[in-house]
Amino acid sequence: MPIANSGETSRMTLSVAGKTLTRKVEVSPAGGSPFTITQTSKRVSGGPGFAGVWKITHFDESQDTGILTIEVTGDSVALKETDNDKPIVCKLDGTPSKFGEGRTISVKEDGSHTLKVTYRGDDGKLQRENTFVLSPNGKTVKETDVTPAPSPSTMSMLFHKS
Repeated sequence: MPIANSGETSRMTLSVAGKTLTRKVEVSPAGGSPFTITQTSKRVSGGPGFAGVWKITHFDESQDTGILTIEVTGDSVALKETDNDKPIVCKLDGTPSKFGEGRTISVKEDGSHTLKVTYRGDDGKLQRENTFVLSPNGKTVKETDVTPAPSPSTMSMLFHKS
């Protein structure tokens, strides 16, 4: 089931037995190099077909080879990946900042341990929301990534300080 949306083509494939769902997204950013996101999930409950509850068992992004650093200083936050030259600096009050071609990113502090990051397209439509929650002991960060329709998904990851 292919879905095209602003430089993205997404294909979801259900296994013959209906227990494995693979989502492959080909992204062609304006002015950037194309990359692929592949996500494999197993059925937890529900069905038949695509309906049901799925658990992600594998995630791979060919472009994502860096480490994300989040640095909060005063009323701003710098988001920097090692595979990008410059950090993206945003105010912590939710003010949108330009990000790439025709996109915006905004960051809102939600308490002393939570950052909500919102990505919007040039049309103002929501593309993705990430929530980062730092544990009280500062040793883990839980990231929850929510993507709305037409290819809705929710992914949570727990990162441990090394």
